[in-house]
Amino acid sequence: MSGDSYFRYVGENTSHQVIDSIDLEGTLPDGLRFTATTLKKKRDALGNVTEEVFYVCNPQMRIVPSVRRTNHFDTDGRLEYSYFARWDEKLKQYHEFQRYSYRYSGDDACLLNRYVLNTIDQWILKDSLRISVTYNERLDPVEILTQHHLGTEWKDTLRESIHYDSIGRLTKRELFEWKGLSWKYRSMDTYLYKQFTDSDNTAYVNEMIWDGFCWRQPIYTFAGKQIDGRKTVFLSKLTHSIPIPPKERNEAKNAKDKGFYINSGKTSAKITVINTHGKRLFTKRIRGTAFIPLSDYGKGTYTLRIEQNGRVATRKIRVN
Repeated sequence: MSGDSYFRYVGENTSHQVIDSIDLEGTLPDGLRFTATTLKKKRDALGNVTEEVFYVCNPQMRIVPSVRRTNHFDTDGRLEYSYFARWDEKLKQYHEFQRYSYRYSGDDACLLNRYVLNTIDQWILKDSLRISVTYNERLDPVEILTQHHLGTEWKDTLRESIHYDSIGRLTKRELFEWKGLSWKYRSMDTYLYKQFTDSDNTAYVNEMIWDGFCWRQPIYTFAGKQIDGRKTVFLSKLTHSIPIPPKERNEAKNAKDKGFYINSGKTSAKITVINTHGKRLFTKRIRGTAFIPLSDYGKGTYTLRIEQNGRVATRKIRVN
């Protein structure tokens, strides 16, 4: 979401796991099992999600559309606008009710404005959010920080922590809420796979909600009746295909593979690695594909500063 896509990242592990669809299977008290909800995503040739459609089971036990989200991207491939529309079953068409606009600041955070329609069909600003993402050395997101604009400053609101196993599969998502003085648990999803292989593209989700005293499972209802629900996530791998020259491969081997590749295209760029104390650790000017080593600096979170054509972007990279 806070990507700066004039740069592309590749490495020895070029695949990233993405969610294609989510099913919630419900079981009624009489034992009848059915698909209660489904979320399906469409992607373009670059892997960007262009459309998400949420379906629900109606009282006649048929899956029907509910809400559709349509995403639009700028010329750099970054998310620019999202439109949300509700499905009208009688008219057989969607009606827009909410819109998001995305802008990217100099520190590579995403500024999100949310709009709703008023009674005379005018878009009015609902609220503003600031979203910052930290990545691991594989360039998978591992932490997403959301801040609300309150008064004259940004206030911490939500923090999502994302975990992966040794073969890069999503294993856990933890959501924390800022409660004045500290972060408190809000929910936790654990992803369970049938087998330990990257070809296993189905995960069962164990959902838990923290109510302030203990963990409990969410309660689902259908037609006024409580149902037992189990969520299944269907995933796939997105694979990048930038060729890595032999010289850069050798650099990676010498650095024991702790780091990543970056491709600046035909224009040169200046890459700087900074630690949490603001100390500059590494600077390199690159053109095309280059390896950025991180092995010498140990575990921790580092800031990656990218300068090209008078534009500056930053990344937070976590080395585990």
